[in-house]
Order: sequence, then structure tokens, then C-alpha cells
Amino acid sequence: MWRINFTHIGTSEGGLSPDKWDKLKSVLSCGSTGASILATTRDKNVAEIMGTCEVHQLNVLSEDACWSLFKQCAFGSDNERCQKFEAIGRQIVSKCGGLPLAGQALGGVLRSMNTEKEWVEIKESNLWNLPDENRIIPALRLSYFHLTPTLKLCFAFCAIFPKNTEIMKEKLIHLWMANEFIHQLKSQSYFEKVKSLRTAYQLDLYKEISCCIASNESLRVLRAWNWFPPESIENLVHLRYLELKGYDDIKRIPDSICRLRKLQVLKLIRFDGVRCLPKHLTRLQNLRHLVIERCDSMSEMFPNIGRLRFLRTLPLFIVKNETGHRLTELRDLNLGGRLTIKGLANVGSLSEAKEANLKGKTELLLYWDDPDPVNAEQVLEGLQPHSNLKLLRVVGYDGLRLPSWLGDSAALSNLVSLMLIEGIKCQQVGALGKLPSLKKLSIINMHNVQDLDDEREMTTVFPSLEELLLVNLPNLSRLLKIERRDIFPRLFKMVIEDCPKLDALPECVLCLTSLKYLGITGCPILLGKTQQRFKTRICLIAKHQK
Repeated sequence: MWRINFTHIGTSEGGLSPDKWDKLKSVLSCGSTGASILATTRDKNVAEIMGTCEVHQLNVLSEDACWSLFKQCAFGSDNERCQKFEAIGRQIVSKCGGLPLAGQALGGVLRSMNTEKEWVEIKESNLWNLPDENRIIPALRLSYFHLTPTLKLCFAFCAIFPKNTEIMKEKLIHLWMANEFIHQLKSQSYFEKVKSLRTAYQLDLYKEISCCIASNESLRVLRAWNWFPPESIENLVHLRYLELKGYDDIKRIPDSICRLRKLQVLKLIRFDGVRCLPKHLTRLQNLRHLVIERCDSMSEMFPNIGRLRFLRTLPLFIVKNETGHRLTELRDLNLGGRLTIKGLANVGSLSEAKEANLKGKTELLLYWDDPDPVNAEQVLEGLQPHSNLKLLRVVGYDGLRLPSWLGDSAALSNLVSLMLIEGIKCQQVGALGKLPSLKKLSIINMHNVQDLDDEREMTTVFPSLEELLLVNLPNLSRLLKIERRDIFPRLFKMVIEDCPKLDALPECVLCLTSLKYLGITGCPILLGKTQQRFKTRICLIAKHQK
């Protein structure tokens, strides 16, 4: 069963109409026999437009149930406080009309109020007596009025986003930081006069003030598309957040960006023609988040990135055998999230690789661009990540074997996704079947690999694997060096392409009840045997997938 929530959708302009519902219904009609959809809404008109079956009207909560919800939000496990305010609390709950949202909102507000006077003010507020109001609106107004001034600013700030915009939590926090709401250093308004504008986020929505942006010294946040000249930012010295997007035609980012000494968040998106970043970006000593996306031509970072001691987000690092560009620049940075490292053929030694300090990364993408099998083996061995790593992609690795830690169940106990791509000389992938949390494994264009696991002592191999992708492995002749009964117990999807020497799959794999999709191309012997042995089942799998 699917559930669709129409809680915030009405039938007014921009809401649900019969035409819109017909279009949505046509998309949902592809479900299998017996599938059903549960739609929830506060608007009776929405239910009538859908009209697929009789509307079920949900009753409000009983007063005891509403009190239970309110009590949990207002007191948590503090029984002493609950006893102190229970009498007045029940009177407040009675005004909520059995509506869960009202009880939840007021409970959250009163959780931080510890005097009887404050609770009485909520109970006796005139907002409960406003005409033509349901019980939700007064409760929400009361919850807003009793926020701290800082939280009110954070809440009101969300008005810069158009209606129905999906607001990403991390992005919103960055914007709050840039406006100094979180640290409560200052508080100013946004739009009384344009010259005091602090946030220009949806700049395409108010282009009439764009001519004032370049000279606006109050600006803290700027999000601009390619029609805004990037060289115009040099006077915006108070910027904390800068996002530039879609500058495919320019060849270099202006050096004036290095003058924005208070910048905390810098996002560069779709600079396809830019090959390097400004050399003096380390002047931005307050920089915490550097985001680089879809800058496919970039081949050089700025030197001495290790001097940015507050940096927490760095998606890309390009190694060069030059001072200021070596892998050791990452040593003292406390980075989190995803990191792509390119140019690993330029790492000079095992010790340099070990000093990279990758312990905070949860997603790691490693790229080699020049063949050097001996050096590659040493470097990858030295780049052992933290056990918290969830995703690992290795591209262009030219060693003969993978590092010892890659088959270590303790070293990579949380690894969920592994991709090995373009390892032309690699012959052994090690004991990958030991990785306890691995759910997705992709091995692509590794010409000398003969099997996926050489572990001899394990009873269950690949215990958590759900998806397996094998592409262009011309010497792969078997999945495992030693066949076992318990292999891939959770496998859901298997795709095998261009593996001509693989002539059979283990019997236990084809008998898996969890296997819902099996795709085989470019493997004529394997395909013939599999179709002959399990012709009916493969047909059903293909039908299910469509």
C-alpha cells in the first residue's frame, strides 16, 4: 500500500483540480493487481475530486488521547513537573478541540515554560476567541508568539522561499549562519530599504533590485545564476554565503573572490570551463564549507588548502607533486561527508598516503590517471579509511591486487557500496565476501579479474549484498573460487554484461527467493544455460521488473 499526503493541498488556485488529479492518477495506474493507495487530506473538496471510493472522516482525538500527546511534548519523562502543571495543562488541552497538531505545537512551547504565570497566559490568551478560527490556527499562533526572538527570525527567514519549495536542512542552516541568526551577533531586517538587504537568495525572483546588489555592503547571502557578473562581488565584503551557478562560458573565477574574508560557505556549481581555482583562496580563513559540483574541467585546486583550519566540507582534492598540492594538505583538516581525490598517481610514497587523514569521510572516491602499479599498491594500502566509511569508489587503479584492508570485515564494517572501475592489471579483488554490511557491489572494466572472492574459511559469503553489477570482465570465469551453499542470501538484483568466460552461476544463486531481477547480456554460454534451466522464472522476473 502507498500513502499520499494531501494535507497541505487545497482546491484554491494552485491546489488540486480534477485535471491535475487525472494526470496524477494516470501515473499511479501502473501498480500491480491488488495494489492500493491511501490518500489523506484536511480538505473535503480534495477527497471529493479524487472520488474513487467513499470518504472516511477521521474523528478528532479524545480528550484523554490529546492530553497524552500534549503531556509527552510538554513534560517528556519529568513526572514531577507534570504533576505541578497537570490541572492547568488539561484546561489548555480542552481548547485544542482534539486536534493533534494543536496539542503537539502547544506542548512544544510549554516545555520551556516553568512558571504558573506563563501557563496561565497561554490558557487565557485572547487568540482562542478570534472569530472564524479553527483550533489549529490559535495554537500555532501561540506557539510562534512564544518563540525566542532568534527563533522567530529563523522561522520568518523561510519566507524567502517560494510556496511549495522543498527546503533542504543543511542549506537552510548555512543561510542562517550567514545571516548570523544562530550566533545572535546581530539582527537586522531584510526588505525595508534595498540598501540594507542582507539576503539575495532567489535573485531571479526580484531582478528589479539586482542592479543594487554589487554595491550593497550589508549583503550576507548571495545566490546568483550566470547572468550576474561574478567580478561584481569584490565589494560585498560582508558576505557569509556565496553560491554561483551555471557559468559554463567563463574560463576563470575572478581573484576578487579572495577578498571576501568573512565568507563561510562557497558553492561553485556548473563552471564547466574553469580548470583551476584562484590561488589565494586560503585568505578566506573563515571558510567552513567549499562545495564544487559539475565542474568537469577542473584539474587544479588552490595551494595550501590545509591552512583553512575551519574547513569541514571539501568535495574535491586534486593531488600534484608540488608544494602545497600534496596529499598531506588533508592531514590537519577535520572533514566530513564525501571526498573525491584525483591525481593519486602523483602521491610520492606510502608515508604521504598514510598522512592523508581520511578518518572523517563517509564517502570516498579515489582516482588514478597514470599507470604505475607498484606505487598504486603502496598508495591505496596507505589510504586505509575509517571504519565509518559507507561508500568507496576506486577508479583507474593499476595495481595487481587490492589492499589488505579492503577485505577486512573489521576495517570496513559499515561499508554499504563498493565500486571498482578500470583496474586493468588487477588480478585479485581479495575477500570481498567478508564485508558484513556491503549491499551494492559494482566491478567494471577490470580485465584480469577471475573471481569475486578467494576466502576459504567463510560459511556465508556476501551476507548483506542486494545488488551485483559485473561489466566487461573478459577473464571472469566464476563468481567464487570455492563454491558454497550459502552465497548472496539477500541478493535482489544481478546484472552481468560482457563476461564471456563466465559459463555458469552457482545453483544456490538461481534458487534464491530474494532474486527479483537478473539481466545477462554479452555472455552467450551463460545466457543459454540459464534460460534452459530457469526459463519460466527469468520470464517472470522480466515481467515483474517492467
